[in-house]
Amino acid sequence: DPLPIPPSSRTTIVIPLVGKFRRNNGDNVPRSQEKETPHLHPKP
Repeated sequence: DPLPIPPSSRTTIVIPLVGKFRRNNGDNVPRSQEKETPHLHPKP
């Protein structure tokens, strides 16, 4: 059962996963935003 797992163990397991997702998204998201946002945020 996942209930007995202590919160400390849960954070140690969850945080690394979130970090991986953040890194993966961080690599792809900024590029797509730069391509889509130029008309929204034009450079001077």
